[in-house]
Amino acid sequence: MTHGKKLTPAEKKQRRDERFRYLTGFARVAIFYFLGLSLFFIAGFIIITMRVSVKQDVTVPAVVGKLFLEEYNRLSDLGIKVNLERYYSTEYPLGFIMAQSLPAGKVVKEGAKLTLLVNQSESVVAVPLLVGISEDLVDGIIGNIPVGGRTFKLQRGTVTRVTSEKPKGEVLEQHPPAGTMVTPNAPVSILVSAGPPPKGQAAKVPVMNSVPVRIAARAAYELKLPLVLNEVAMTDLPEEDGLVTVTAIPDELLAKITRYRFPKKRNPALAENELPFRFIWLAPEKVAADKIVTLVSDAAFPGGASEEQSFWYLKITNQPVPLFLRTQEEIKVYDGFFATAKPAQAVAVPEGATSLLAEEQVAVNEVKPLKILKLRSGDV
Repeated sequence: MTHGKKLTPAEKKQRRDERFRYLTGFARVAIFYFLGLSLFFIAGFIIITMRVSVKQDVTVPAVVGKLFLEEYNRLSDLGIKVNLERYYSTEYPLGFIMAQSLPAGKVVKEGAKLTLLVNQSESVVAVPLLVGISEDLVDGIIGNIPVGGRTFKLQRGTVTRVTSEKPKGEVLEQHPPAGTMVTPNAPVSILVSAGPPPKGQAAKVPVMNSVPVRIAARAAYELKLPLVLNEVAMTDLPEEDGLVTVTAIPDELLAKITRYRFPKKRNPALAENELPFRFIWLAPEKVAADKIVTLVSDAAFPGGASEEQSFWYLKITNQPVPLFLRTQEEIKVYDGFFATAKPAQAVAVPEGATSLLAEEQVAVNEVKPLKILKLRSGDV
């Protein structure tokens, strides 16, 4: 084919076919490379994503009993996400881990959430003995408590007055009891003797709204009217645990009592009986089902210089019975109303006569309790 020569229709068609074949081949190569690169990038993305998303197995360590600040970094290095639940206990130091939501030794994936119950109390003081002293001395005692070179104070809580054979103004009961470890400025409620009722008048039941059950049960003892726990209301506030509101009816004191509801919905693995609650709640059959009883507990203090004796007068129903746990201690359960007598004094007795006081003391000593409750923090 010479230059300038016109192409025949057949030649033009042939040339167009050649250009089309050229472009088609080029397009095929371009599409091939495009698809190859796309698959390469897609495969790389999938591999990288899978490597990033695959979480390693980790073993949950045991952290209960250790300090939060010491364990937090170790848990973070393991890839465990820590959720902090605050609790205010007077029995453990600041930052003490009291419970964990995942058991130690459990294998979980990185990123698993572990809830820790951590104590937030900074200082603790022991509640002084108030039972047996005059109410006039209470503020001076709880307002000046030396601890480790520092002075702390506690506040007066509720003050309930009840008629009693004890001298007017004498403290009959306190809550929390002596020796209990509490945070500074914590309230201490007391039951105070109003002296005996006027002659010819019946004892008056005091107003008791949201008072500690310990106070109400001792007031019932002084009035010789059994306290009946006929209703339990759950509360979300720990400080309301064991508070009662009393209504007087003939021969009984009906009490509505509040019980702290541990937030199990948020952290179901944190068991209530693992925590140092002030009250343990016993099933009625563990005390004395369907009976009117007197609960008597004795607490000795270092040096033997003083001791505290507590009396509760209760009618046991189908409701759980809250008992305050200070240490491992024993509570004697007596059938009906149990009255103690003071030890016989050394007095001159005519020859051949018998001291009535001595006879009374012997009779009291012969009374046997129905049972002795040995309390531990794990009791429910």
